[in-house]
Amino acid sequence: MTYVAPYSEIAESLHQFTSERTDRCKPFSVGTTVQGREILGLRAGTPGKPKLFCVAGQHPHEHAGMWGVLGIADFVSSLLPEAAALRDQLDVFVVPTVNPDGNVLGRNAFNAEGFDMYQAFGDNPDADLPEAHESRLLWEWVETEKPALWMNFHCYTGWRLNSEYPYDGWYEVEDRTLFSDPAQRQLYAALCDTMRLETDGPSTHERASIHQPNTLCYQFAKRFDLPHAFYEINNGTAGKHLGAQRAIHVLKRVTNTLLHYVQYDE
Repeated sequence: MTYVAPYSEIAESLHQFTSERTDRCKPFSVGTTVQGREILGLRAGTPGKPKLFCVAGQHPHEHAGMWGVLGIADFVSSLLPEAAALRDQLDVFVVPTVNPDGNVLGRNAFNAEGFDMYQAFGDNPDADLPEAHESRLLWEWVETEKPALWMNFHCYTGWRLNSEYPYDGWYEVEDRTLFSDPAQRQLYAALCDTMRLETDGPSTHERASIHQPNTLCYQFAKRFDLPHAFYEINNGTAGKHLGAQRAIHVLKRVTNTLLHYVQYDE
């Protein structure tokens, strides 16, 4: 059973966090959608530290992913000691719903223009910019802010080969030479090891699914040397609570790896 994550409820929760935890977080926006809705986010951490950009909702019907990233927003702005330590070491930007129009309109995989934000470059991976308005906003944000890591949460319902509970999944880019900087290539390899060995991503299949050249993850790697962690939460085994728990676990493991390599480089 799908536990729906409405844009209105996500926005209300973000407003609650940022208004009640002013000493630990503040609101920010990636911009406005085609239909004029705000792409709302929460920022927590220390300016000047490596930036982490965490999103969900490219496909607006993938609700467990959005609940997961809302849980990350709650966690990084909480009073938990681990969250406080993370804020000291990173500048974290969290956007649970990057496709508000699609969410409100009840779309499956598309924005209000009819574009798939995951397959952001459509039939032309070599285009200068992605097709969808909201994807271009994400692209401009990454190009301007230069995060150290991009995290992208999705979800699906069902199971795949070699499945065992909780039936989650993960994606990678197959060609590691997309990263021109050897240090970024090594960081990405370590992040892939993290996803494979320290998360439930392999519970659907022992190998990662592969990003195609028309995706943001692929093009961020190729053009900006930006590594990513892409995780799928199973919609059939996680709602608001378990989706948040799994996403927070992935965040903890991935940031542990990121900070090791960032500190090592310094």
